[in-house]
Amino acid sequence: MIVPSYWSEAKRSIKLPSGQQRSLRRFGWSDLSERDALQLAEQRLEAAIQEAIAGNPVETRDRKVPYNGSDGVPIREEIVERFGDHLITRNSYGALCLNTPDVLFADIDAADQVPKPHSCLAFLLLAALGAGAAALLQHWLPLLIAAVLYIAWTNLEKSHLKQLESKVGDRLKERLREYGLQHPESRLRLYQTPAGYRILAMHQEFNPTDESTQKLLEQFGSDKLYVTMCRRQACFRARVSPKPWRVGLGEHMKPRPGVWPIRPERMPDREAWVLRYIKACQGYASCRFIEEFGQGRSCRRALEVKKIHDQLCHSDSGEPIA
Repeated sequence: MIVPSYWSEAKRSIKLPSGQQRSLRRFGWSDLSERDALQLAEQRLEAAIQEAIAGNPVETRDRKVPYNGSDGVPIREEIVERFGDHLITRNSYGALCLNTPDVLFADIDAADQVPKPHSCLAFLLLAALGAGAAALLQHWLPLLIAAVLYIAWTNLEKSHLKQLESKVGDRLKERLREYGLQHPESRLRLYQTPAGYRILAMHQEFNPTDESTQKLLEQFGSDKLYVTMCRRQACFRARVSPKPWRVGLGEHMKPRPGVWPIRPERMPDREAWVLRYIKACQGYASCRFIEEFGQGRSCRRALEVKKIHDQLCHSDSGEPIA
């Protein structure tokens, strides 16, 4: 199960052998009904109670956290649309995500493979030197020189980092070409994202919990957290709409936090925010298709996902990515 349709919470106060009163809560989930979700919640609560009575440390409740903070609890996101068992969900900050149980996406963060910028250190150093020189000379000119030097430094650093990120892309392309030669049955699609790259495997289905899949994601240079969450949630995932702050929508998702489910009385606020978000996204893409590698045949499941992904991402539109 990737993203349950129904959620329920069970709670009970118990008396520990020490005489201490303690209240415990556990969530349950189901794709069938709220009743089934409540039944699972009661089962999980009973297990937690037995652990507490036995003197073992237990959490008082399940943390209501988004996708990348969850451990052992399914993805808590609203299901926006279903394409069989491929699901479109809305994540905690409002963007749409494509979740699939067996079509491999690899997420590569280019920033992880280049040096971190030193703009903050440069600012502090130049500010200190400028202030010191201004106080010594009793003139504002050193501060102006420091400001000009800082702007020149940041522009130079940005240009250098862009060159390094471009080299990351070149190395990734070479790696995929080599993989295609070594595995002639493979077929891989490469996309550019605002923060790096995305790979879509077209030639076969993959089990996200298999060790071989984990190793392949690591071989492609995929983000470590993404690799971990693929295993924990038994699915692959790709964001298919822009991040709100990249399209000029300064306000956070309403209500905060946007972790599903939310109370019915807060739904009008959420729906109004979603309408503003959809309007802000017009004219933007989520990723850009770059190139295909390998000569293998595409499997049916991957073709289904590619169609959904490319349409929602506007990957061939030429629009700016966000």
